[in-house]
Amino acid sequence: MRDLLIALVLLGSVPVILMRPYVGFVMWFVISFMNPHHMAYGFITTMPVAMLIGGATLVGFVLFREPKRMPIDATTALIMGLMVWITVSTTASLKPDLAWSDWNRAVKLLGMTLLMIPLLTNRQRLQGVIWAIVISVDFYGVRGGLFTIITGGGGRVVGPDDTMLSDNNQLATALIMILPLLRYLQTQTQNRYVRMGLVIALGLTIVSVFGSFSRGALIGLAVMFLWMIRSSRHKTTILLAAVFGVGALTLVMPESWYARMNTIQTYQDDGSVTGRFDAWKYAFRLAVERPLTGGGFHAYADTAHFFALVPEAPVARAFHSIYFEAMGEHGFVGLGLFLGVIGAGLFTTAKLRKATRKDPQQAWAYELASMVQVSIVGYMVAGAFLELTFFDLFYAIVILPTLAVTVLQREREAAQEPTTRARKVPRFRPPRQIGAKPVRS
Repeated sequence: MRDLLIALVLLGSVPVILMRPYVGFVMWFVISFMNPHHMAYGFITTMPVAMLIGGATLVGFVLFREPKRMPIDATTALIMGLMVWITVSTTASLKPDLAWSDWNRAVKLLGMTLLMIPLLTNRQRLQGVIWAIVISVDFYGVRGGLFTIITGGGGRVVGPDDTMLSDNNQLATALIMILPLLRYLQTQTQNRYVRMGLVIALGLTIVSVFGSFSRGALIGLAVMFLWMIRSSRHKTTILLAAVFGVGALTLVMPESWYARMNTIQTYQDDGSVTGRFDAWKYAFRLAVERPLTGGGFHAYADTAHFFALVPEAPVARAFHSIYFEAMGEHGFVGLGLFLGVIGAGLFTTAKLRKATRKDPQQAWAYELASMVQVSIVGYMVAGAFLELTFFDLFYAIVILPTLAVTVLQREREAAQEPTTRARKVPRFRPPRQIGAKPVRS
C-alpha cells in the first residue's frame, strides 16, 4: 500500500508539472532531499524518478505561456561561470572515468537552480518551494530527534542510504542549514498549530544534530546560533532558548557523546583529523601544480599522484572540506568562483535586509534574507570539514535571496501599472434630419 501511494504521488505529479512547471521544483526537492522512492520496496525504487520529474519540468518550462525573464545578478552570473569552469576542469581531469559522472550531477543541480528564477515569480510559489525544502530535509531531523530521545543518544543519527545525506556529518550539516528556514517559516505562519509544530520540529532538529555525533556540526551549530542572534530581531528569545535547550540536552547525552566531542581539543591524536590534513596538503599542492583546472572531480582517487605530492601520508584520503575540495579539483579559478557564489549570497542578503528593514509590507523578505544569511554561515563553518562543494541544499538556499528580489520587483511593477480604464461605449447619434424644402409654385 505504501509503495502504491508513493508511486501514485510521484508519477501523478508529472501531468501537473507539465501544466504548472513551478510545481516541478517542489517535487524536485522532495526527490533530492527526502528520497521517498527509497522508502518503498516495489518497482518505484528502480525507476529514474529524478530524471522523470526533471524532464517534465523542462518540457513544462518550454510550453508554459507565462513570460519568462532571467535577471542576472552576481549570484546567477557566478553560478553560470562555475558551470562552465567545472566543464573545463573535467576535460583535464586526472580520473576522467569518475569525473564525468560527478560533472553530470553537478551541472544538473546548478541548471535546475537557475531554472527556478524565471518561474518562481510570486510569493506563493516561492513559499511553496521553501516549504518543500524544509519538509524534505527536516523529515530526517524530526525522525532523528525522536530516535535520539528514545535511545538516550545510544546511536548515531544518519540519513537515507546512497544519498548526499547518508553520512551522519552530512545530514547534520543539512539540518544546521535548515534550522534558520524553520525559524523563517515560523515568523510567516499565522496558524498557531502550525507555529507550534514548527517549534517542536526546530527542537527535535537540534536534538538530531547532537545525536549525529558530528564534531564539525557542533561547531557549526554554535557559530550559527551566534550569527542568528546577531541577525534576528528577537535576540533575547533565541539566546534564552539556546541556553536552556542546549543545557538540558547536554545533561542527557551519554558518555560516548562527550568522549567524541572532547576529541576536538586533542585533534592531533585523531587519525581521521590528521588524515584530513594530508588531504588538504594534497589539494593545495595539486592546485599549485595545476592552478587553472586542478585535478578534476575525484582527483584524490589517483593514489599514485597523491603519494607523489604528499609522500608522508600513510593513505590517500578524500578532501573533506568544501574549500580544499574546490581548490584541488578545480584549481584556484574554481575555488574563486565557488567563494564568489558564497560571497554573492551574503552580499545579496545584506543588501535585501537593508532595502526591506523599514517596510512592514516587505518584512517577509527581511526575515528570509536574515535567515538565509545564517544558513550560509552554518554551511561555511560545518562544510569546512566535509566534501559538500556541490551540495544541492546550499545552491537551493543561496538562490533564495535572488528569487526574493525578483518577487519584490514583480510586485513593484504590478503596483506601478496604471489601472485600466473602462472603455467608454460610443454614443450613437440619431441620423440627421433633413428638412423638406418648400416647393415653389
